[in-house]
Amino acid sequence: MAHKIVKEAGESLGLSFHPDQGTAIGMKDGYPVQVMIRTKGNNSFLTGIVRYDDASQDSAVRETLPGMPEVVQAGIKAKTIEITDGMAIFNNVRGITGFPKVEKFVSNMEALIHSLKGIAAPPGLTCRICRQTSVDQPLLANGVVDRICPVCIEKIQREAVEQEALYETLPMHIPRAVLVAAVMAVIGALVYGGIIILTGRMLWLVAIGIGIGIGFCARKAAGRVGLPIQVLSGLATVVSVLLGLVFTAGYYTHQHAAKAGLTINWAVFATRIPQILMEIGEDTIFSLAGGLIGAYFATRFTRKPDMKVKIER
Repeated sequence: MAHKIVKEAGESLGLSFHPDQGTAIGMKDGYPVQVMIRTKGNNSFLTGIVRYDDASQDSAVRETLPGMPEVVQAGIKAKTIEITDGMAIFNNVRGITGFPKVEKFVSNMEALIHSLKGIAAPPGLTCRICRQTSVDQPLLANGVVDRICPVCIEKIQREAVEQEALYETLPMHIPRAVLVAAVMAVIGALVYGGIIILTGRMLWLVAIGIGIGIGFCARKAAGRVGLPIQVLSGLATVVSVLLGLVFTAGYYTHQHAAKAGLTINWAVFATRIPQILMEIGEDTIFSLAGGLIGAYFATRFTRKPDMKVKIER
């Protein structure tokens, strides 16, 4: 269904549909244009990209385009227009009834393209990098519409390989990353346990936040990331969430003991942590699931950057 919408919208704009990539690209009034479905967070968008190349005009386009008469008349909201790196990106979120009708999307894209002409000149089919060589048609560079001549393609791919090799020579500070991840895990545990005590609820959103925090800090501490740092940050996240549950159990145990006039041997309590987690089974399973989700986000923050340039015609 998504491919059908992209195909119909692309063909209405005079673009060529590429079924393998699920996108439509081509030239429209001198601008490289693309139609695709993309996902951000939990939302899917029917997205149109119009490339004008000159990033120095981003501010002017961002300020002027939403207020252009044709854009206003079409009812296009400013929040649906994203301006970045010489591109105007038109996002249409998928609602309860699905994506907007193809006819409406196409007419809005035409309004944006026509209005853009008064702000940023169309770049045509000149290579975006050398700005000298003309190309026959646009292509996809890392999934985004572009124009790059064969000489420049060879150059940027060679540079990408060199950058990747250079990155591998950087030191990976594992001891520092372990220390930072451990500190963040304790802080995360205090936050997770504190929220349970204050609200009486366990929230996966908190576990996700812990994962993001641990992943971000471990990445900064390690310098170079990769599988070892991913494993570290993922494990630290799971341990942090379960430790937060243990802190909660310790807090309530202390409360009950204080009311009864008893004292707690915390050394013995520590030795019985596995038993405690088993006895509060459902809470442990729920927190473990949240910790695993948080670990997923932690590993996303610590995966090795992909420096390759994928060219598709």
